[in-house]
Amino acid sequence: MTSQLFKTRVELETIINFLTPICDVKECQYIFNNESFKKANLFNKIKPFIEVCRTHYHKSKQKYIDRKMTYNNLITILRQIAKSHKIEYKSNIKYSKSNYNIEYIFKIVL
Repeated sequence: MTSQLFKTRVELETIINFLTPICDVKECQYIFNNESFKKANLFNKIKPFIEVCRTHYHKSKQKYIDRKMTYNNLITILRQIAKSHKIEYKSNIKYSKSNYNIEYIFKIVL
């Protein structure tokens, strides 16, 4: 089945290699939150991940890759890839210190 976003699917290993060092991993669940995003920025993991993903996106959809990478923009890319691999994910809204934080739990079963 062809996708409107992707020319070819991003390899599952790519997303696992990106998430493993920055997320809390419990069993087969990868918990991606704002702290994970900060770790990814600190360890310069986002740019190489984006460059690998760029080749898989259709030219007209590379706007998702080209814009400034914020937490929301990165999570959009992760959700798109998860959907293409039929990876289950859910979001939890956490409220602390007058701020809402959304964490995403990706369930990747190999």
